[in-house]
Amino acid sequence: MLHSRLLLVLTFALLVVLSACSSPESSFVEQPPPPTETNAPPAASPTRIPPSATPRPTNTRTPTATARPTNTPVPTATPTPQPTPFGGGAPVSLTIPSIGVKDAKVVQVGLEANGAMETPKGWWDIGWYKYGPLPGQPGNSVLSGHYDSDVAPAVFWNLHRLKKGDHIIVGLADGTSQRFVVEQAEVYPFNRAPLERIFGPDDRPRLNLITCNGSFDPRSANYNKRLVVYAVWEVEG
Repeated sequence: MLHSRLLLVLTFALLVVLSACSSPESSFVEQPPPPTETNAPPAASPTRIPPSATPRPTNTRTPTATARPTNTPVPTATPTPQPTPFGGGAPVSLTIPSIGVKDAKVVQVGLEANGAMETPKGWWDIGWYKYGPLPGQPGNSVLSGHYDSDVAPAVFWNLHRLKKGDHIIVGLADGTSQRFVVEQAEVYPFNRAPLERIFGPDDRPRLNLITCNGSFDPRSANYNKRLVVYAVWEVEG
């Protein structure tokens, strides 16, 4: 029953983060080519927005009703994270040596009043969805970060460069850390990500990283793709 309720909450929250993982105020959209989609045509070429273009609006999340799949119920309860059996406390930092991310601050994010998943306010901060499992706890723990900012690349700008076997280190509040190893990266249309795979229950501790990808559409203030990096727990630090 807990897994069922948890999945409903995480499914609903993910739908919003997948449509708003980069701040609507961002205007720096030049980007390297995304990873190749599996069984899908290549993503559209990135769109460069000239300096004179109209600034993005301050609140441009895709309406929940549009993003929500057919017959997806709205959650009515929010589970509380349980202590991880492998370490101590919530995540506080993220290090990804292969792409130069070192001790990036991790902040807890929940749900906004309208039911949308909160995003980190800082361009170089990482948002951990606090209603999911803790990193190192069985299940899919999810971290999201901005792809770009209003003037330059943001914390997950090079996330697409991760490859199988690369390591991700999550620092916890008690000074211990959890190490994860990358299994694969996938790119999806922004509204067609596999929700259960990303946020659903699992017997092993897993970590999934999400950011924007593809081309930016100034009319909707939204990137048309999402990049998800899947990693699995390796060893306690």
